[in-house]
Amino acid sequence: MNSLSVHFSANEEDDYIRVTIASNEKVKPLFEEEQNTEFYYDYARLLRENKMIYCNGYYQGASNGFVRIFTLKGRVYWITQAMVSHRSPDWKIHFSVHNEDVPQAFNLLAKLFFDCQCKFGMKAIYPEALNVWPEHMRGREITMYIYRYYDPSKVKKIVQYDSTREKNGKYLITKTYATNSLGKLVKSPSLEFPEFYGSDPFSQMELSPQDEVPWVQYREFIRKAEKILSENNIRPNGCADGDKPLGKYASLRNETFVLVDKNFIFPPNQVGYNGSRYKDDVWKRLKGWNTWINKKKDLKKLNDLNL
Repeated sequence: MNSLSVHFSANEEDDYIRVTIASNEKVKPLFEEEQNTEFYYDYARLLRENKMIYCNGYYQGASNGFVRIFTLKGRVYWITQAMVSHRSPDWKIHFSVHNEDVPQAFNLLAKLFFDCQCKFGMKAIYPEALNVWPEHMRGREITMYIYRYYDPSKVKKIVQYDSTREKNGKYLITKTYATNSLGKLVKSPSLEFPEFYGSDPFSQMELSPQDEVPWVQYREFIRKAEKILSENNIRPNGCADGDKPLGKYASLRNETFVLVDKNFIFPPNQVGYNGSRYKDDVWKRLKGWNTWINKKKDLKKLNDLNL
């Protein structure tokens, strides 16, 4: 049995939890016997009781600096991102929320996440972390994950940024490398660039293109989220630096790690909302969230999803 040592990013920057996964081992359910428990949308209670709750395929709990709602597929996705050293597409919708309003905003969006049958995960930062939340992370108080299938064989190139050269506040791209050269370019004790044992990790962990959520579902979530946050007088905290704004609260970013100088790192704001330059630009899929509702084919898709 081949064993693979990987890292799971807890705070999206430099706090790594070591995870060892056998290359042919499946991720097990979080409960031995999954039975519906009391399921509530209460940020403060989740923190206070410090336990996992479950209902109809959805989990909620608080750990590693975040309060989360997620599915088992979402948990598998997070682990698999770590297996590929954060090279896979990592698109996220950020919701900008004033620090004092984060608990209420999470309660509202967690219920919406459940009601809209979202498939992966969403998280909000801990209250104590908000007190030291760095300015460069402002506007990312709540994060919703967008799953995109990753086939390593189709991603051939990686760009390199030079932190000493800027134009209009953005780092300049100086070189392009073959993706398989990362191990030689980057010398980091916290990242490894393993071979994939003859199979790509997403298929290995039973993640497929069929797991991708229809874009109409994300657009509907954004539309409803913007409406419910505004109606409940949730204060925004300003669009996150480097993100692409989607609305009053929502913004978009691809947080695939990037090569800056000789460091393979969480993308700094200076590389923009799609620093890794993935060709499948999700911005093009989501930018019309506030006008799409009149399109007949989208309405049909929405009805088919029973949303």
